[in-house]
Amino acid sequence: MSLRHKFKKVIVYGGMTVATYFTVTDLFFEIKMVNGISMQPTLNTSGKGSDLVLMSKLEPFHRGDVVTLVNPKDPSETLIKRLIAFENDRVTYGKYDEVKDIPKGHVWVEGDNQNRNTNPNKPYCNSLDSNVFGPVPAGLIKAKAIRVVYPKWRRIERIEQTDRVIKAEDVPKENRDESECDEKFDIHLSCEDCDDAS
Repeated sequence: MSLRHKFKKVIVYGGMTVATYFTVTDLFFEIKMVNGISMQPTLNTSGKGSDLVLMSKLEPFHRGDVVTLVNPKDPSETLIKRLIAFENDRVTYGKYDEVKDIPKGHVWVEGDNQNRNTNPNKPYCNSLDSNVFGPVPAGLIKAKAIRVVYPKWRRIERIEQTDRVIKAEDVPKENRDESECDEKFDIHLSCEDCDDAS
């Protein structure tokens, strides 16, 4: 076998490998590196390193799943949060237990680390989530986290916030806020000065 033939074979097989990789990561699965404190204690439990997380683009989303989504305020950034509520659900949030009906086509997402910051101007600095920017369009959700693959192989559990969410089927229709996403969440809080908030 000539050197030219071997080179051609390497190029063909290399191209097929690259094409397969991009097909799989675009359509089925991908691995994301998670750092920061917003999803503690579920992810990056030590806070000193990063977790590698296997994401599935095939599985349906349920309340309580950990998902990746496009940051609604910065589309170049990907966030990883827990899916708390779907459209027409009612969620209680914030230190004053405010109530929000989730508009059609939107979801409510939060980081698991909901320890409140002592700064009254930035109470949600442990997680840049729906407590800061409100309900997000459901189309921004990209994948579901199913397993941590490094540093310790483990399944990511679904955790529903049953004490804070009333499912759509349990919200009386006459009490439902059918309005589109309101202006209240036009970034009334900012976490720009917080480290590791995403």
